[in-house]
Amino acid sequence: MRRCVAILGVVLVICCKVTLGGIVDGSFDCNFPGDPHMYRHEWSFNYGLAELTIIETLEDLGPDVGELSGETDADSTSFTVLKKITNSTAITWSEYTLTLYDPSGEASFVNGSASAVGTNFQTVVYPDATTIEFSGDDAVQDHQLLQLQFDILLPTAGTFELTLTQNPVPEPATIGLLGLGILMLRRRGRK
Repeated sequence: MRRCVAILGVVLVICCKVTLGGIVDGSFDCNFPGDPHMYRHEWSFNYGLAELTIIETLEDLGPDVGELSGETDADSTSFTVLKKITNSTAITWSEYTLTLYDPSGEASFVNGSASAVGTNFQTVVYPDATTIEFSGDDAVQDHQLLQLQFDILLPTAGTFELTLTQNPVPEPATIGLLGLGILMLRRRGRK
């Protein structure tokens, strides 16, 4: 009987170690090369929930790049990313694209994990394992908050370095109005 209890105890310890694996505590880091002083980005990582929260304000339409790094102590580790993005571009967004780059080619988005909180961008498409496209009937207006959630899968244990690129897509009507405004300014300058 004692032998059975001892074997059961060893099995439980092994199982607990497997289930407790994930992102190594204290190893996660998040940088934004375009915002080195972190004026427009804040982030935190909850190791217990395996959740990265990023609160940011986008002031430009160009791609915004985040560099994620850390260490895992288990194969097939995933973590959730919660993004709270304020549109401060003065341009309405009709779509939003996320692209994941892993130099090793192993990390990917977890298919079916992405969603947007609220009414904006309820359509989610995965063109491939490293791209998510959000869109919908309700565009994201200037000074409006967009909240996205998705999971990233790290299939092997060890250190990782990822690049997460986000790119808001302007509404076609907004681009037309901007173009018209530029033409008007040019005309006014010639007179």
